[in-house]
Amino acid sequence: MRTITVLFLLISVSGFAQQTPAPAPSPSATAAPTPSLSPSPAPVTRSTDPYDFTVMEERVVHGSNKTIDVTKTSEVDDRSTIQIRFDQNKMMLPDAHGSNVTIRLAVLALRGTTVTEVAPIPNFVESTPVKAKDNSPSGSIGGTTITHHDQQFNPSVGALVPATYLDLESLGISDADKIQVVIRNVDTAQEISIQLYPRKFGLRAKASDTVMFVKRLGVGKTDIANGLNDFNFGPSPGVVYGGTYFARQSPTWRFLQPGLGVDVLFTKWDNPAFDITTGKFVPGTQGSDIQIAVGGQISLFAGVVQAGYGANLQVDRKRQYFSLGFSFVNLTSKIAGLVGK
Repeated sequence: MRTITVLFLLISVSGFAQQTPAPAPSPSATAAPTPSLSPSPAPVTRSTDPYDFTVMEERVVHGSNKTIDVTKTSEVDDRSTIQIRFDQNKMMLPDAHGSNVTIRLAVLALRGTTVTEVAPIPNFVESTPVKAKDNSPSGSIGGTTITHHDQQFNPSVGALVPATYLDLESLGISDADKIQVVIRNVDTAQEISIQLYPRKFGLRAKASDTVMFVKRLGVGKTDIANGLNDFNFGPSPGVVYGGTYFARQSPTWRFLQPGLGVDVLFTKWDNPAFDITTGKFVPGTQGSDIQIAVGGQISLFAGVVQAGYGANLQVDRKRQYFSLGFSFVNLTSKIAGLVGK
């Protein structure tokens, strides 16, 4: 009986094992690897239009260089160098008919109604003095010949369009009202004209003349009664050395044009003798009569309006002063004009 029971249990276990399904294989074990699809590089678009491959950059004296948008007018620092290059990867390649890109470059400086072509421009424009005729005085110059060197793009023969630059100061165009850079593809007659406006940016230091209206400080009624002269905003000419900051971005600071400086004034507190209508001391004033005053000042509008504080070096008491000033040339000419009327 025990033998029959054991056999029955073995048969039951064997049947259960056959009916139990085998576990399904893991998907990760059977799935084929998915190939990685990296994006294909975008095809390079080539063009014959100088707009599409001209790159301009302003290399400034102080600070970081700035990219110039060739589609817009731009203000540039009048001390900067303008770098011009051409992206060879974007230029149309030659075809069976010949080259598709040949670059001619010209630079014009405009001052009022006068237009002058600028030369030399490295790799593109050459300036050659013209000798005088035989009957002209020896050594005289008859003029200047400007020659343009067109640059063809044909990489198959090693012909690439070189870069160039404009050093505004060395070319003598930093004071121009406007600089016009014309880049022309002579093969297709396509061209661009980039307008640049030279401006003063950053801190600019210089020495200039001035006239200050000086107020002697600390003089009271008792001092006057004791013979001390009260110099009440009397005009005093002088010289100021200082810097003016010309902001490039901020509209507020661009308007204010603030500055700092040190001034030396020539004054006469005992008997004011400076005639503001003539810009000179009155006749009879001796050099020994002039007193020297030294101080510091702040200014606005590129030195047009000034305020200062300092001391008269040649008085014993109450030597401190406060001063207000304006551009010497503008002030005296305007007052002289009013007096003349």
